[in-house]
Amino acid sequence: MDRFTAGIVAGVLALVLLGLAVVVFGRGRSTSPDLSTPAGVALSFEDAVQRGDGEQAWELLAATARTSTTRDQFIQRVRRVDQRTRLVVNDERVDDDTARVELALLHPSTGGLFGDTGYGRVVVYLAREDGAWRVTTPGEPYLLSPRG
Repeated sequence: MDRFTAGIVAGVLALVLLGLAVVVFGRGRSTSPDLSTPAGVALSFEDAVQRGDGEQAWELLAATARTSTTRDQFIQRVRRVDQRTRLVVNDERVDDDTARVELALLHPSTGGLFGDTGYGRVVVYLAREDGAWRVTTPGEPYLLSPRG
């Protein structure tokens, strides 16, 4: 192998290693959402749902939403939600004591030729309750299906 080819191979390997380092060390350095904002509560709620943490998600529900189902049924439903990898706020609209937050859901690679990433969206509705934002309608409304 000549020097030129060896240089190109070394450069490509260096870029690959740098990319891997960014992926490995870049994860887990996200800041916690601001629970004083509708977007922060919506992100925390949907993140808890995606991690299967029904208890944390339940704590972020408004009292009116809790009347639609029992705590145990809600937690069981949360455990069956598909896991997604990333949530991003697309839009937040606040109108006095109510809010609407649209979240983009970026799914893992589907394994296509270019590693296509799936995309979806959910809309979370919130209301101010005792000075704190709480979810009235989650992005997955079936989580609040009537009892029985």
